Amino acid sequence: MTPSDDLTKPAADRARFCYFRDQIPLSDQQLARARNALDIVRSFMETQKTLDGDGFTETSPLWTGVTDYAADLVAGEQAALERLRFLSWPFSGISLLHMATSPEVIGGPTDYSDPDASLASIEARGLDLEMSHALDAAEQFSALLPITLPQQMGEVGWLGPHGVVNLDTIAFSERIAMMANFGAIQHIMEQTRRHVVVEIGGGFGGIAYILKRALPNLHYVIVDLPSSLAFSAAYLSATRPDARIAFFDGRSEANLDKNDDFLFVPHYAWSDIVECLQHADLGLNTLSFAEMTEAQVDGYGQGLARLLPPDGLLFEQNFDDRRRGGLNVPDILSRYFDDVSPSETGPILRGVPKLWAPKAA
Repeated sequence: MTPSDDLTKPAADRARFCYFRDQIPLSDQQLARARNALDIVRSFMETQKTLDGDGFTETSPLWTGVTDYAADLVAGEQAALERLRFLSWPFSGISLLHMATSPEVIGGPTDYSDPDASLASIEARGLDLEMSHALDAAEQFSALLPITLPQQMGEVGWLGPHGVVNLDTIAFSERIAMMANFGAIQHIMEQTRRHVVVEIGGGFGGIAYILKRALPNLHYVIVDLPSSLAFSAAYLSATRPDARIAFFDGRSEANLDKNDDFLFVPHYAWSDIVECLQHADLGLNTLSFAEMTEAQVDGYGQGLARLLPPDGLLFEQNFDDRRRGGLNVPDILSRYFDDVSPSETGPILRGVPKLWAPKAA
């Protein structure tokens, strides 16, 4: 039994800090799955280099990217794969190595060879109010939707009822709570048929892991830059060794099978996957639409409006990023969707949540 499976731990144990040394090492099977996924993602990265810029396939100048500093991970090095979560801070702005969000703390070169040396100071600070509330929320949600992540690949923090709780899982708790409050989770909970979720910008795969764990009958599609797909494809292939994994780039002979659990699609194949997929029940984006170009958000908006039926939903949570040259996402999505968000959302920590329904034809 792994720590994340043991539901009998007393409360004191659930407040124990989990170091990198407490991680469950990746098995040979998990490593092989992650490396196989990265082999395919590297081919996507090579294809991207050959594409002419068309306003959609180009990387937004607001996205600094992850390729250079995560080169060892993209190459499939075991040490980097075991530390994937320390390397994934550009997606959320949260560094697990420092348990911080301040750019001056998490930016720049970092030595990941001995994570526990940095983590000791975090344990010494003890449980603050925010983390105590996160542990309480994990306990309350555990019967319906465990908002924790497996104790692997660098997932450090405080031990909750189903796994590790940290600043990232606090952010995930907020998003899941907002999705439930908006009715988006209930929209895909019916298990009599296979529901299709399309997430634009899947980060390292955290939301996908949580939703798929709670709702096994999902066909989960992640569309992202190839350098970012390296994270989600490696993470989900390794942490879900039971899952059926597939890839689609619009250039290879491939039959889409909705019995696959996860489908990974490079952003340049967006129009191809829209044509082939034809239907989705829920679209998701958190904290990345605002960092894209207008052409990209417009393209994703058009595609999602085609995929979603009249009762389909798009949940997104983004900042108004105009202050640094980015976008106010609702200005673009409102071309294709009606805002059906509840009037009351409660206090929000990161971004403004919105729920959208396709405009009537």
